[in-house]
Amino acid sequence: SHIHNYVINHLREDLYEIQFKDIDLDKESFEYLQVYDYLGDWLVKPTKGLYFYGGFGVGKTYLAACLSNAFARNGKRVAFINSSEFCNEMRMNWNQNDYLQDAIRTLKNVDLLVVDDIGSEIVTNWVRDELLFPIFDDRMGNHKLTIFTSNYNYDELLNHFMYNNKGEKDEINALRLME
Repeated sequence: SHIHNYVINHLREDLYEIQFKDIDLDKESFEYLQVYDYLGDWLVKPTKGLYFYGGFGVGKTYLAACLSNAFARNGKRVAFINSSEFCNEMRMNWNQNDYLQDAIRTLKNVDLLVVDDIGSEIVTNWVRDELLFPIFDDRMGNHKLTIFTSNYNYDELLNHFMYNNKGEKDEINALRLME
């Protein structure tokens, strides 16, 4: 099964087998159909990452799962993480340096990383600057494909990362992460 190509997997079990051909296009909005068409071309020649944002239940995670399953079916190493779940897991294990470094190294090196629901995590300086930034910066610098889903548009996500859980503002590090 293609699931063994997921090195970290926070996908819901009901999304393990989904593919683009399973989507009933007759029931989708014009905007959804535009994204669907774009993704068909993108899958043939993916050259950069993707950022899906929108309201609850519009299909962001579903489309990201279709893409990650397609990569996994093609023998690519994939990680599909829920941002909040991943950050909480790393926070709970912050004192286990080997565990932490292995997870970060894994996410830096997979062929495709999906970060589902970015913006749902609790922002601390450590989460933003020591956990997420090194992963995203390394992937960008090495031209590794990353897909993000969020309920926030760019400006809203920037604002989310600008303030930590104590209400302290750090615009520079928020901008670094968003880059």
